[in-house]
Amino acid sequence: YGVATAAQNYFGKELSELDLAECASLISITNNPSMYSPYSTARFEDPDTGEILTAQDKNKERQELVLWLMKDQGKISQEEYDQAVAEELVFARSESETQETDIYSWYEEQVITDVKNDLMDKYDYSEEMASRMLARGGLRIYTCVDLDVQNAAEKVYENRDNLNYTSSNGQLMQSAITIIDNSTGDIAAIVGRVGEKTGNRWKNFATEAYRQPGSSIKPLSVYSPGLEMGVITPITIVDDYPYQLMNGKPWPINSGSAKYRGLTTVRSGLARSVNTIALRVLADRVTVEASFNFVESHYHIDLVQAQQSGDTVQSDMSLAPLSMGGLTKGVTTRQMATAFAVFPSGGIYRNSRTYTKVTHMVNGVEEVLIENPSVQEQAVKPTTAYYMNSMLSGVVSAEGTAGSARFSSAIDIAGKTGTTSSSYDRWFVGYTPYYTAAVWTGYDQNEKMRTSGNPAAQLWKKVMSQVHQGLDNKSFFSANGLKSVQYCLDSGM
Repeated sequence: YGVATAAQNYFGKELSELDLAECASLISITNNPSMYSPYSTARFEDPDTGEILTAQDKNKERQELVLWLMKDQGKISQEEYDQAVAEELVFARSESETQETDIYSWYEEQVITDVKNDLMDKYDYSEEMASRMLARGGLRIYTCVDLDVQNAAEKVYENRDNLNYTSSNGQLMQSAITIIDNSTGDIAAIVGRVGEKTGNRWKNFATEAYRQPGSSIKPLSVYSPGLEMGVITPITIVDDYPYQLMNGKPWPINSGSAKYRGLTTVRSGLARSVNTIALRVLADRVTVEASFNFVESHYHIDLVQAQQSGDTVQSDMSLAPLSMGGLTKGVTTRQMATAFAVFPSGGIYRNSRTYTKVTHMVNGVEEVLIENPSVQEQAVKPTTAYYMNSMLSGVVSAEGTAGSARFSSAIDIAGKTGTTSSSYDRWFVGYTPYYTAAVWTGYDQNEKMRTSGNPAAQLWKKVMSQVHQGLDNKSFFSANGLKSVQYCLDSGM
């Protein structure tokens, strides 16, 4: 942080107030802070006497070496040397006092996690070695954070009144959000839970909590692969009717009090999150195997092909998980935001980054230790992305399930809600031409959510309305070669 900050931290003085002894003590620290910082908790055994030395003892040894060299080189006189060596160093706090801990933001903690993992992958470091480098390695990390977006998200999430629900067992409802900048594919902001962040390394629900996505998986596993394969269009007609009887009861059922409505367009089925429409498109047109492979290869979300659990084998390669989101492992808000950002980006998938590079100093020269480039690929055709934008805009319309997420009539908004079995989780993954944000809400330990409306959509609106303040009106991109047609509501022709 610089020598002026060090003067305050170690001696509680302005830099100009330091004397020779204190200056020599400060410069001694820089050679090896873990050994020579007066506040280090490290301990050392004297090889000659066996005496245990503290970091303050080691700082004093090195300070006297610095002073001796200054005298030897004629920088100070013998009298100045004797006086400085004899002076007692009085530090701003004792070794037993704990230093006020810097509280990292959710974004900073994710940067630390990502860099640590990449150090371990690239250089085969142990976790301890990678953590030590981050703490004391003099690294310079170039991040992707958008401070305006991060601050807006933190402001909403620090206010518990914005999600003031308590479960029957006394748990406070939690939430997390990841926001992607659509122009770069980088992560603009992350908040890992609700409430003021007063500590470090808390559980980050945005990137560490894998939760079942419910119907928010449908655009990724059913509708975009169906469009990409050419087996559906937005006006394809599908029968909203039970797919089969299960234990003598119609299956699947539609959420809430929705009844079976018969012939329905894909567009309307998606807007109203009709389970029977998604399941029939998956089963009769896309196929389970194609859907499973599409989610993994096009959106880079790891699904479970087969996993032993007691006497049963769990798998996501099945109708229910892929059409209604009851996944074995689940997903994170980071994964969902990264995947949905494909649609406003013209079908391009980009790896979501928190940082661009890590450097360190070698002989006074800044050298790159890790390069973290943006990697992009065409996940779906532009026409598929165009249709998804069009259909998912219907979700935030009067007909759709997320009308409460709309904050502007001048900026295009699209997205998808998700509710899991027993209402354990509520999602809204939404986007504008500028940003994509995935919001999860639920309890740390699964309990039924009893809320007014969808709290994930409500939080999304609170954050994104702030993020978009001052931005120009903007629409989603348009595909080439479009023409208007009339179609039949009975046949889809």
